[in-house]
Amino acid sequence: MAAQETMRLAACGICDGSCFARVRVEDNKIKEVRPVGKDDVVKTRLCVKGAALKNWVHTPQRIEQPMRRVGEKGSGQFEPISWEEAIGLIAARLVQVKEEDGAKATAFFVGHPKWLRYPLAELAAKYGTPNYCTESSTCHTAAEIAHKLSFGVGRPKPDLKNCATLLCWGANPTCSEGGRAADYFSVKERGGKLIVVDPRKTATAEQADIHLALRPGTDGALALAMAHVILKNGWEDRAYLDAYAEGVEEFAAIAAEMTPEKAAEICDVPAGDIVEAARIYATEGPAALFSSGNGATHCPSSVQNLRAVYLLQALTGNYKPGSGWMLKGFHHTACPRVNVEQEYADGKFPVWNELTVNEGQALGLDLAILESKPYRIRNVIGFAMNHKMFPRSDRLAQALVECEFFVDVDLYWSDTAKLADLVLPACASCERDGVHLLPGDRVLYVPRAIDPGERRNDVEIIQAICAKLGLEGETASMRSFDEYLDWMLQPSGVTLAELKAQPDHVMQARRESVKSELRFPTPSGKIEFKSRVLERYADRPGYEPLPYWRDYTHYNPDPEQFPMIYSSGSRLAWMFHSRTRHLPWLAGLEKYPVVTLNPADAARLGIEEGDRVRLTTPVNSYVFTAQVSPNLREGMVTVMHDGEPSANDLIDADYRDPISGFPGFKSYFCRVEREVQA
Repeated sequence: MAAQETMRLAACGICDGSCFARVRVEDNKIKEVRPVGKDDVVKTRLCVKGAALKNWVHTPQRIEQPMRRVGEKGSGQFEPISWEEAIGLIAARLVQVKEEDGAKATAFFVGHPKWLRYPLAELAAKYGTPNYCTESSTCHTAAEIAHKLSFGVGRPKPDLKNCATLLCWGANPTCSEGGRAADYFSVKERGGKLIVVDPRKTATAEQADIHLALRPGTDGALALAMAHVILKNGWEDRAYLDAYAEGVEEFAAIAAEMTPEKAAEICDVPAGDIVEAARIYATEGPAALFSSGNGATHCPSSVQNLRAVYLLQALTGNYKPGSGWMLKGFHHTACPRVNVEQEYADGKFPVWNELTVNEGQALGLDLAILESKPYRIRNVIGFAMNHKMFPRSDRLAQALVECEFFVDVDLYWSDTAKLADLVLPACASCERDGVHLLPGDRVLYVPRAIDPGERRNDVEIIQAICAKLGLEGETASMRSFDEYLDWMLQPSGVTLAELKAQPDHVMQARRESVKSELRFPTPSGKIEFKSRVLERYADRPGYEPLPYWRDYTHYNPDPEQFPMIYSSGSRLAWMFHSRTRHLPWLAGLEKYPVVTLNPADAARLGIEEGDRVRLTTPVNSYVFTAQVSPNLREGMVTVMHDGEPSANDLIDADYRDPISGFPGFKSYFCRVEREVQA
C-alpha cells in the first residue's frame, strides 16, 4: 500500500511562543517541517527550535507507554503496565496517604507547558492539599509580585506596535521569544529607540541605541538613578501621578540619594549613559517596558529591584493596562489553593501567599522529603517536572529518590523521570487537539497532526485521576478532552463544535478586546510607590515599603576566595530548558558544557579558549570547558542551564530573595581556575 502523505498545520509547543508550523506527515510520522504559508490563518515565524520539531517529536527518548519501576530508584529499570493499572496505583496511593497523614503529605508539581495548570490545581484543591506548585517558583512569579505590589495586577505585555521607545530590561527576546522575536525590533524599523539593560552583550543588546551593561543584581540602583534624573529634570508626568499614584514624594526622597554618579559606581556603567537612557525613556514616548520572568528576578533583592524598575512606567505616565482576554486554563487563572496554612513552605513567604493565591513556593521540597521539615512529603505527583530548575538540584534529586512515591508525567526520559516510581507518557502539542487565541480576537481549532499511540495528553490523565478518586469540580467533573476544550473556549463565546465545522477551523470571537480602564486593585486603589502590603510586614528583613536598593555582596563568605560573579540560567537560542537538551541536532551545537568569561579575566587567570577549568562557588565545584567572549562583562562568568553538570548545583539553596523566595541564580559568587591535568 502506498504511504499516506499530507501537509498539516501543527502547534509547535516546544517553548511558550505560541507558534505554528506546516508539517508533512507520512504514515503518522513528521517527515518535514516548514514555516506557515502566506495563506495560513496564523502568521508566526519558525525559529531554530521549531525547525527541530520533527526530531523533538520522534526522538528515541520519548516515553511510549506507562512504566513502573522494578529496579532500585534511579536505576532506570522499568516495566510496562496498562493505563488502568497506572491510574489505579496513583489513586490508591493518594487515598492511603491522605488517610494516614492527611492530604498535605502529597505535593503536586507542574513544569512546562502552562495550558494544563487549572485542572491540576483543581485536582490538588479537591484532594485537599495546599502543596500545588509550579516551575514559576523560579520563573515569572517574582516579577509578577513586584508589579502587583505597586499596580495591583501582573505585568501587561508591552505595546510593541505603537511605542516610540522600548526599554528592554533583563530580557533577550532574540533567544527567549522564538518566532515572535522580530516583533521586538519593530520599534527600530519605525525610527524609534531601543534601550537594553543586560550584563551581557546579547543579540538584542547589539541592536540597542543604549546598552546599559550593569553589574548583575544592581538593577534597583540603576532604576532609582533613572528616576533621580527624571525627577530632577521635571520629566515626570505630574498630572498622571496626581490622579493615579500615592507615595511619590517618599519615593522621590530615596531616588534623590541615588545620583547617576553613585549608580555608576554601583552598577559599573557610565553616568552619562544613565542620564541619556532616562531622558529617552521619559521624553521620547510613548515608551514601553519589556522585562523577563527571569533576568533580574534571580538575585537576593529581586522584588525590590523590580519594583523600582516598574515604577518608571508610572513616573513617566507610560503605564497603560493591558487589553484583551485569555482562554481558560492557563496558570494565570488557576483556581486558588486550599488549606494554605498547612503548606510545607510554612508561611515563610506571606506576600507570595497574599498575591499569588493559585500556587505555592516550591523551594524547600527537598527538606520536606529528606528531613520532614516542617513535615514529611510522602507523595510527589509531577507533570513535566525538572529538578534541575532548583538550586542545589543534586539535593532535590536525592530527595526524589528517597520519596516514598514519585510519579512523573513527561514526554521524554528526562533525568527527573528516571528517578520516578511511575512514569506516564504525555502527548506533544502536535499529538493532541488544541484551541488557540489569535490576534484580532479570533479563535482557532488545530486538530492533532499525528496520532499519539498509547500516549495521553496531560488533561486526560488528570481527568482519569479525578474520576478514579470521585472528585467533582469545574474541571474535575469532566470526563472528555473535548469537554475541556469547550470550557477553555467559554470566554470567546464560540463552541468547539462551531470551530470544528469551519473549513479553516477559525472564527471571530463573540467578544472584543476592550481597552482596560486605569484601575489599580491595590489596598489604596492607586499606584503605590510605597507599598501598603509591605507596610504590614515591615518588621521582616527586606520587606521595606519603599524600593530601596540593597547591596547583596555581603552574602559573599570570602570575597578573596570568590572574587567573581557567577550567573547561571542564561538561554541559548536553540535551547528551551530540558526540553531540547536530549536532541543531538540542537545540543550538538554546543559540544561541551562551557563556562563563559571575559577576555580580560581569561588573560588574568591564564585561561585560553577550550581549556578545562574548575568553577568553584561557596557550595560546590565543577569542571567545564572555557569559552572566552567579549560579550560578557569583566568580573562575571556564566553557565547555561540544563546541561551536565547542572549549573544550579553551584547555587546555595538558601541564597534567596526574602519576599518571593527566588534563588540568586544570576548573582552568586565564584572563582575560576585552570584545571591542572594530573
